[in-house]
Amino acid sequence: MMSCGIIAAFPGISAAITAEDVTKRMTQDERKGFLDGLIDMLAYQTAVHGDRERGNCIIDKFYREGMEESWSRLLDVLDQYPDKRPEILVTVLAKQLCGE
Repeated sequence: MMSCGIIAAFPGISAAITAEDVTKRMTQDERKGFLDGLIDMLAYQTAVHGDRERGNCIIDKFYREGMEESWSRLLDVLDQYPDKRPEILVTVLAKQLCGE
């Protein structure tokens, strides 16, 4: 599984970002930009590591066909698992949407 560690500095602390940070502490614009970055990087890494079809599927699911459903599912997953790292949740959802 490909994943990059995401570290953030909040006032007074420095720790890995959790799903709760994304849903409760980020503004809507920050959340969209952060999640766009995770999704784009996952699609890019997938394609670069030899699975261009799956990389394209990830982009299609989040930015073309079925985009509203995919984003809705992602936000639901982030709410369901507030203590988990968002890059892991994005990766798992992408596998559900596009296979391994």
